[in-house]
Amino acid sequence: MAIDHSHGDRPKDALLQAAREQFERTRRQLRDVLARIEAGEAAAVAQLETARQQLSKSLTNAIQEESRFEEFCKAERGAVHGHAIDFDAARAEIGRRLARLRDSGGGGGVSGRPE
Repeated sequence: MAIDHSHGDRPKDALLQAAREQFERTRRQLRDVLARIEAGEAAAVAQLETARQQLSKSLTNAIQEESRFEEFCKAERGAVHGHAIDFDAARAEIGRRLARLRDSGGGGGVSGRPE
């Protein structure tokens, strides 16, 4: 099953963007609560811990989504265990090995019959 990338947005892109937007909204809410506290609004003090917890959760979520997105991108590029597969180098190595086999084989080829 193929994933349609024609719109330029992958599902992981959307999840990462949503996590970042959630983090930014939560940051703005925390700044608003702090501004209200600085303005002397006593009721805002009670909201401070809730806002801090939400910011912490949003940050954790954004970090996790960025990590998942990076893994998704590596998998899409063909990375295995953090290293991308270099198909050109692999092709060249196979060519070298085949050439050595040809050079050492005497040119008889494979007959399919026992010798």
